[in-house]
Amino acid sequence: MKSFKSNAWMLPQPVLIIGTYDKDGRPNAMNAAWGGQWDMHEIMISLGSHQTTDNLAYDPVHHNYIKLGNIEGKAFSDGKQLNG
Repeated sequence: MKSFKSNAWMLPQPVLIIGTYDKDGRPNAMNAAWGGQWDMHEIMISLGSHQTTDNLAYDPVHHNYIKLGNIEGKAFSDGKQLNG
């Protein structure tokens, strides 16, 4: 019998609700049924093309958060200044 040891597992797989606002400030939410655990510290969400994903404006290649075409912050670094 296989032992899974004492690791963090996200089972059963949850249904995630992702909320955004569009450029006019209107709220939008979607049901993301394809969420999973990437490793012990991160989750992943598989998203198609929806109004909600259009409202997100994240650049995974350069790790930038973008608001209507402008860079609004740096992913993986801007939040560090909040730990004060």
